Amino acid sequence: MEKINMSIGEVLKERRIELSIKQDDLADRMNVTVQTVSKWERGITEPKASQVAELSSILKLNEKEICRGKRSLNEVEPFDFLKMVSACIREISETELILTIYDHLESPEEFMFALSEKTSVPFFTHKEKQKAQARTMLELYKNGAIQFNNEEEKDRCLSVWEQTLID
Repeated sequence: MEKINMSIGEVLKERRIELSIKQDDLADRMNVTVQTVSKWERGITEPKASQVAELSSILKLNEKEICRGKRSLNEVEPFDFLKMVSACIREISETELILTIYDHLESPEEFMFALSEKTSVPFFTHKEKQKAQARTMLELYKNGAIQFNNEEEKDRCLSVWEQTLID
């Protein structure tokens, strides 16, 4: 995929023009002045972090493109993407594939939720997994399946597991 380096302002201006949106229309939708939009586009100021998500939605850009001042051109069609990825998958390990996907995701959590919805595998956040493990460990302790070498070890483990359930 070809990348073009630009400034944040250039990315905003180019995309606004591509979508035939006037500066005053963008300003109205963003609840800012036309002068503010003009300053963004000329690189005098930049949008606030809190405004980037809204700009992303209005201009149909991802937030990374706005923040980096770099557009991704020549979007890949799904079929072409499938062909290329299928060929590459045979050449790398599953771990490399997953880490590569992670490195290029806008939102890993959204990806995991979407993947979970397409499968029967439930989605758990790291904290949810820790809580589930803590519940299991406490249950095993209560059932006598876990024994400790001394009271200090027991107190430390029980404290950590109980605190995990509170957090």
